[in-house]
Amino acid sequence: MSKSSTEKRYIIYASLLLICVVMPSLPYIKGRLNSVPLLMSAYWCVIIGIIFFILPWLYIPTKGDKYLVGYGFSGGIIFIALQFVTAVMMKKLAASPYDTSLFGIMMNIITIFPQILAREMVRQYSFAGAYKTLRYKRVAIVAITVIFCLIEINFGKIASTKELKELFIYIAQTVIPIITKNVLLSVFVFYGGVLPGIVYLCIIQLF
Repeated sequence: MSKSSTEKRYIIYASLLLICVVMPSLPYIKGRLNSVPLLMSAYWCVIIGIIFFILPWLYIPTKGDKYLVGYGFSGGIIFIALQFVTAVMMKKLAASPYDTSLFGIMMNIITIFPQILAREMVRQYSFAGAYKTLRYKRVAIVAITVIFCLIEINFGKIASTKELKELFIYIAQTVIPIITKNVLLSVFVFYGGVLPGIVYLCIIQLF
């Protein structure tokens, strides 16, 4: 098989994976997947399995920083600490709204972690595909990061906002943190692979 033909396959694989990440953010599909217990988790597990066992493995040929996993771990701890201290200072620290029994914790892990793993694996695969095949590599990586930002933003809430003040608060509290988080995760993936971002997100979600 020629090099150009192989590169086209990589682009197709990466594009299909991105579509698979975008689809569950669409209201209709999201509602259908969430209507059946653990169906969403099964969906993400299928994507993980496809990347692990079916698709050819791709990586970004950059000099990875061996300390980035540690940065992801410490970053997650610092993020939690800042939120905890802020909540204490503002006297808004409340009991966990989640089921903290052993069964509840396991269900939360099964529900949340496959999505984290699948999304970051798709991010890494898409970056690697763009880096390996496209001329404007960094532009493509920025565009992929924008896609990951967009799928987390609730545009329905933005559309229903009637006052400029409410819109500003939503952007400041939700949109900007989504953008900064995805930029950080993209940096992790580009320089350290998929693991640093997974460590960072899992620590935050586990807490």
